[in-house]
Amino acid sequence: MLLSNYFVTIINFFGLQSPLGPVPDDVSLPIEGHVKPHPQKFEPWVPPGALKDPGDPDSELIRCDYRAMVKDGYLPSRPQGNDGWIPHKDDPNLHFNISTDYDARTPVGVTREYHMTVNESHAQVWDGRQACWGDELRITVHNNLTEVKNGTAIHLHGFKLMNSNLVDGVPGMTQCPIAPGENYTYIFTAQQYGTSWYHSHYSLQYADGLLGPITIHGPTSAEYDEPLYPLILNDYNQRSSFLDYYIEQHGPPWPNQESILINDHGRCNEAVADTGKKYSVVLVNAATDTTFVFSIDGHNVTVIGTDLVAVEPFETNNVRLGNAREDVPEGSSFWIRTYPADGCNGFRPRAPDARQGILWYSSDKNSVPSVPETNPSNYTIMCGDMVHYKPVVPWTVPSIPQIGDGSVFDIIETTISVWPWNLTKDTKFATDAPNVWSWKFLKDHAWVDYKQPSVGHVDQLDPDAWDHSAVINSKQMKEDEDVWNYMLIVGGRAEKQIGGGLLAPAYHPIHIHGHDLVVLKNSSKPYEGYASLNELQLENPMRRDTVLLPNSGYLVVAWKSDNPGAWAMHCHIAWHASGGLALQIVEGRDKLKQQVNYQNTAGLSANEVFLARQYENTCATWSTWQDKRIEELNNEHSTERFRDDSGL
Repeated sequence: MLLSNYFVTIINFFGLQSPLGPVPDDVSLPIEGHVKPHPQKFEPWVPPGALKDPGDPDSELIRCDYRAMVKDGYLPSRPQGNDGWIPHKDDPNLHFNISTDYDARTPVGVTREYHMTVNESHAQVWDGRQACWGDELRITVHNNLTEVKNGTAIHLHGFKLMNSNLVDGVPGMTQCPIAPGENYTYIFTAQQYGTSWYHSHYSLQYADGLLGPITIHGPTSAEYDEPLYPLILNDYNQRSSFLDYYIEQHGPPWPNQESILINDHGRCNEAVADTGKKYSVVLVNAATDTTFVFSIDGHNVTVIGTDLVAVEPFETNNVRLGNAREDVPEGSSFWIRTYPADGCNGFRPRAPDARQGILWYSSDKNSVPSVPETNPSNYTIMCGDMVHYKPVVPWTVPSIPQIGDGSVFDIIETTISVWPWNLTKDTKFATDAPNVWSWKFLKDHAWVDYKQPSVGHVDQLDPDAWDHSAVINSKQMKEDEDVWNYMLIVGGRAEKQIGGGLLAPAYHPIHIHGHDLVVLKNSSKPYEGYASLNELQLENPMRRDTVLLPNSGYLVVAWKSDNPGAWAMHCHIAWHASGGLALQIVEGRDKLKQQVNYQNTAGLSANEVFLARQYENTCATWSTWQDKRIEELNNEHSTERFRDDSGL
């Protein structure tokens, strides 16, 4: 399977167990919500995909608790099949199952609280706790980066966070960073289900390891026997990502990666499985600069979901993870391979050995596996996106509207370009810097102000009013109908160039916050003007949070105006986002202003008031800390700049 940067894919296959090693114990256990007993005996139940804490084999499995829904006629007992979830006793149309449109309605679960400490001791600080579809999550992040003197903020990748822009975790857009010694609580309802990941959105911090999985249990589009722990794929070297970014700014040469990791481990991971069982596992590519092709020798897989969207099961010709239900001889072993994709990886001059793990069939979990003698399957490892995803809940997208005489389309047009950028001397950033390379979608690169996030300056969010804001405006939201926005993104070669700058052929994983990105067309051919906007996939197109832009092609994408906020869209290659390859989508300005300016609390929930006050307090403490830190650097006559990237 081709795993482009930051894609999350769920697969079913026969015979694999997790290679996850020990995890830190500086996290709290979940706190179950308070639910009054009901006279009917509906008890909390263990969901099909529940996993024990990998660091504590005696830990209890999570239980889903929907007793609050009994009064509305629901029967919240354990589902009989993986595609079911919560039945209604009278009306099948009210069932919650794999066919439910979770944008329209969501179950009512319980509140679960987690605490996460960010410090210098652990790279992966949280092992990825679990919740159930419809639960409210309260994740409190404590910043203990007092020695390295760094802020932080946590983004929940792929989660729409409806009407909750203040918990999107993007410093300079949705919050001020969390200052050392301070904390921040992210509160949201799990409207979607599946497994995704969290990561820091503070500059390049996540590339140094501040990331991990997060699972929301819900129905699946195919049956399986046992779940496995998510597999987090990563590229790695022993340098700081901030040093690598300095190399990237002034290259060539460009920074290079040296190793491949699966769940923070290098070669070789051992995975033990039972024959004849079907396993479900989530693959997350959390790499800094690499697309991976993942496979297990002698196996095929069935893909059942991607990017928190359940898809109709299909067998892919790229990932070969689990074939028919056939017996495998006791003691058989197979290589697990993670190939860096040709054309979009950060390994120079050559990639490491793709054999990064061993799948071993054995009834004795403590014995030693034999070294596999298997050969890889025959498939391409060229860079490119997967295009087979067909969502279980279909969407139909209207054709792109035409303006005036029909010669112009109502579509936002952007071109990925790169241009020298002068980091001029500014007392706010302690020291001067020369020209560096910057990337951009629009006429200007993105540069956020950590002390003045976008959400607090909604009326100024305009490319002509605020330098480097890199803003586009979503169409006006409407309560009674879907409102669609369309965007053309052109890669490094085009017959018709849009905007300024130098075209630089490169693959870019384009990630959107707060929405599903609907992929209407993904073409590796050069853009040739409006003629290229024909043959769009309007009936049940793919829905992703990240889609790979071909290096010399173009994308046609769409999203709904349904979520007020200042939402980021950016390349998920760490160097490119830090180099300014980002923009912000501003949507529902009036509602967003009401959520931030909480003094008039009419129409705001208790959570919204809490988050607005927290936003204000966090910015006050951060502003004081940042000023003090820059003063320290100036007094030390340091050559270190407080910041020399976009901040994303």
